[in-house]
Amino acid sequence: MGLPWFGGGARSRAVRVPWPPWGWSRSRPRPKVWSGQLNTPKAILFRLAYLAIRFKGIYAWGGNEIVDWDRDVCPNFPRREINLHPWRWVGHNEGLGEWLLEVRDLLMSGQPIDMSGKPYVVWGQIAPQAQKAVCLNQLSDIRHVVALHNQPNQVYGFARGLGGRYGVMEELDCRILKKLATALDKHTGPAAAAGLLLFARECAAGLSRPLDDTQVKALKAGKVPRAGKGKAAGAVNALARVLDDPSAQSAREALEAIQTVDGVSVFRREAWYEAIRSLELWQRSARILCSDTSCYCRNGLLTSGLLHKPPSIAVSRAGP
Repeated sequence: MGLPWFGGGARSRAVRVPWPPWGWSRSRPRPKVWSGQLNTPKAILFRLAYLAIRFKGIYAWGGNEIVDWDRDVCPNFPRREINLHPWRWVGHNEGLGEWLLEVRDLLMSGQPIDMSGKPYVVWGQIAPQAQKAVCLNQLSDIRHVVALHNQPNQVYGFARGLGGRYGVMEELDCRILKKLATALDKHTGPAAAAGLLLFARECAAGLSRPLDDTQVKALKAGKVPRAGKGKAAGAVNALARVLDDPSAQSAREALEAIQTVDGVSVFRREAWYEAIRSLELWQRSARILCSDTSCYCRNGLLTSGLLHKPPSIAVSRAGP
């Protein structure tokens, strides 16, 4: 079971823990804590544990200070060591799992890692024009592949060029989902329809020709774009219905129709299926804003793990 999520708030405001689908029983009231007192054990009304993953605390964006576990957490919460075992590698690449445990101490102390002579790492420089061919060649005999780039535009552009054969590991805050939810929260047909098409074009390869910029401009203006041919016509008709009815159901049906267009392949699958799930929850719940349900789904995913199968062949970022 995932740990409860706490929203932010002023020091004098109470924060209610939301109902996650994997946790609290509806027969009992939700616990309440004071957001300004989360650093003191006596303020917690239920058992709470921090699972510290220190390797993730390496960025301090926007002037935020990185948490110092020894200073900020351990004085208030008793420390309990956990025996480490490379469970992820049991049954396959067990030698790699053991090696990763060996280099853990080097990473913690900031020491360099010598990868030379290791059977688990093959290091070489690949010319940019050959990277696509190298990735496609890996599909025949390797089950788990991650292609690394430094910047988001490189990641998404490279994955698009691979025609959907590789997925994408989204950033934690999944900004593309926030952008879609903001468009839907305007509760106007043009904003919702255009936002859905722009979201789809960022998530899928093969959409630039059947659903191009002219359709985006028409939807923004509140006009029904030209229908096109085949299943593209069905996608346009679904977007036209969003113009008249910018509801969660119409939005979900539009995304499902776009996915069936000939030649379309979704490569940002994590963002895509999380958008579908957010719209389904928005339709069933009494929440007014889609951003509420998308944030709820994203926090549930982060605390309980991926709710759908993660991509085993993906493009991701190597830098912050």
